[in-house]
Amino acid sequence: MISLAAWESTFFGVRTARLEHDAPTEADLTHADTWCTAHHIALCAWLTRPDRAETHHLAIRFGWQMMDFRVTLDHDLRHLPTPKTPTRTHREDDLPALECIARTSFTDSRLALDPYFPAQARVADMYGAWLRRRCGDTHAEGTFAPADHVVVADHAGQAAGFVTCVLRPPEPDGQRMGVVDLVAVESGARGLYIGESMVCAALAWFKSQGCTTVEVVTQGRNTRAQRTYNRCGFLMRRAQTWYHKWYDTPHV
Repeated sequence: MISLAAWESTFFGVRTARLEHDAPTEADLTHADTWCTAHHIALCAWLTRPDRAETHHLAIRFGWQMMDFRVTLDHDLRHLPTPKTPTRTHREDDLPALECIARTSFTDSRLALDPYFPAQARVADMYGAWLRRRCGDTHAEGTFAPADHVVVADHAGQAAGFVTCVLRPPEPDGQRMGVVDLVAVESGARGLYIGESMVCAALAWFKSQGCTTVEVVTQGRNTRAQRTYNRCGFLMRRAQTWYHKWYDTPHV
């Protein structure tokens, strides 16, 4: 139910834990408090379903703050959309431009939005490192494995966006799922259907790899991304809420 988030703790220098429980009781949250105190946790993040009002009220009573709304969308790959702009596979010389896009694009993540998080500058570092690792740079910080495929779009001669694609291991019945992992478009190229075209290209690649379903996760407040995924044929499958609770005095 609760565990140390080892990589986040090391990367951000903030001892962090993760609680995952859809329907906790008072005893469960009391146990979480006891565990976090015993393990010297500064921040505990809790991912749960948002459809139970009693869970929300219990969270408030125990001092948790709602930080983010997360939605998971699926595409069944039966009907593939057509890209509106050209895309290609990433090249090594794209990395500086792609890292810059990654560092400046994910400003609505739960860590970036938490006003008490003392390592805000490291949030950009995390996404830059995440992107570099996905593109095969094993010298970058982090434990992310290389992506199975990276789609890039050009605009005015420069790499203007990317989609990193990850294959899940096959299920026992042979079914295989793909994951749209990171998606970002350079700010000056937004509104040109670049994101939609890259997602379309990623879907075609996943189908070529034998996938039957593709999953993507985004923030509930990120309506721009959700519209893009809807136009590409994704449908929402699950909604979850992120809560944060600080056990050390936060530093603003």
